[in-house]
Amino acid sequence: MKDVWVCGQCRSVNQARDQRCYACDTPRSVGAVDPLKLSVTSTAPAVTGPIGTYQSTIGLALLASVLIVVAVAASVYETVLAISALQPASGADPAPTDAQVGTVSAAFVLMLGAAALALLAWATWLSRAVANLPALGVGFGRTSPPFVFVESLIPLYNVYQIHRIVADILRRIRPSPRDTWAILSAWIPLVFSILVSYFATRVALFFSGDTRIDVVVFGREIAVGLQIVAGLFLVALIWRVEQRMRGRVAELRP
Repeated sequence: MKDVWVCGQCRSVNQARDQRCYACDTPRSVGAVDPLKLSVTSTAPAVTGPIGTYQSTIGLALLASVLIVVAVAASVYETVLAISALQPASGADPAPTDAQVGTVSAAFVLMLGAAALALLAWATWLSRAVANLPALGVGFGRTSPPFVFVESLIPLYNVYQIHRIVADILRRIRPSPRDTWAILSAWIPLVFSILVSYFATRVALFFSGDTRIDVVVFGREIAVGLQIVAGLFLVALIWRVEQRMRGRVAELRP
């Protein structure tokens, strides 16, 4: 066992030359443990006390919250325009005009831009929150801050992975049974909004004419409704984490 060492925070096995854990970035001087002393029934990390300096994330949290709201509003706006183009007024030409197509395209680009900025702000905030864990005296996260930032930006994979990181932050600071519901309330509508959009488009291929349009419109309406719910709960989740971190900071003050 002299050529490797085990991290007490995430139980990863590292090479002897590594000065930090490859998985969670815990310094070897802080996290190295005797593997024979690790519990076989508990995976709780070995808390080492406050390390480093806490950096406030309130500004990033506010920015991420505002951009999430803007992204959801842009999605609603684009959906309304798209539905209007697909379902013209009675007696009007059923084919969308060039002006409508241009307006919807511009709204779609606006929505993508707003979503990209919101995702970037979320990734930056979450990465900083994970970086603050050692300073809060709750150990190092199971994923290093740089990896958290990158994972937050990977489409689809971020939906699968990031809720686990948020759960880890809340659990380390002060576990609460309601944390799981707070996370699921944001993640489930988000996941279903993606699935509804995809399946509505696929199902519409089996129909033609007005029926196809109705299926697409119905799917878009459900999806945007789920996005509104997900956006609201994501913002609430951000401030749940912020409140938990500020409470921990207050506990550490002499």
